[in-house]
Amino acid sequence: MNGIQFPLSVARRLLTTGTKVGTNVLGPLDGYVVSIVVVQPLFSLSLHLECCTPQTDCPFVPIARFGIVAAMSKNAVIGVAGGIPWKISQDRRLFKSLTDKSIMIIGKRTFEEHPKLAHINHTRHCIVVSKSMVDIIANREDASETNIELVRSFPEALSMARVLSTEQVNPVSTSGVGDDDCGLCCWVAGGERLYEEALQHESSAEVHLSVVDVEIDIDAERRTGGVAMFPTPSAWGDRFHEVATTLYPRDGDAPSFTYHVYKRKDE
Repeated sequence: MNGIQFPLSVARRLLTTGTKVGTNVLGPLDGYVVSIVVVQPLFSLSLHLECCTPQTDCPFVPIARFGIVAAMSKNAVIGVAGGIPWKISQDRRLFKSLTDKSIMIIGKRTFEEHPKLAHINHTRHCIVVSKSMVDIIANREDASETNIELVRSFPEALSMARVLSTEQVNPVSTSGVGDDDCGLCCWVAGGERLYEEALQHESSAEVHLSVVDVEIDIDAERRTGGVAMFPTPSAWGDRFHEVATTLYPRDGDAPSFTYHVYKRKDE
């Protein structure tokens, strides 16, 4: 008999899809760890809840590598009043090309940016990090057409991404499928808090950052609807180095922007 432990949300998915997974995946959720015990025959699974205290060594096991994609103004604004303060078709095409058929991790506000989920319906899986979205997703008819997974924390999202990566084919990858071999099949796409966590995580491998040639009046916007910011380079720049820069000129009413690609220095 072989015991394999997962976060509760991941275990539920495995029990309903029959996904084949590896061993040594372990994770806490609300003080519990789910242990899937593989019994003969291998297709027979039993589910157990085991106590996991803060003193217990039971960390989530994340996906091996993931990327970060964002667009910000010259003064680092990524969102105003829950939306994006510009509309640039070329940047949108770059974003969709980069994340097509991928696993995307986003927060609640990013999920709600578009009423028809047009910003995520090109992905294979969308993992939403929130503690209060079960009813929101359940009541949205358009959500049924996208593979949306709900988790409560960023570490849990990365653990789920690791499992999901074993069942997808990533067209960008040249080395096949599976966690360590899928290339960058997972992308973090906002918002502010998730970017902060992602940029400091040891599995973060690349940053694709569009810097839009506009400046946002931060003080004014904070008084009216709230502003989301991308972390300052001082918080993450020493861990990445720039490998590519492309300038896209103004196109009609759409402002110009510069597309930067950064990679981890230790890779």
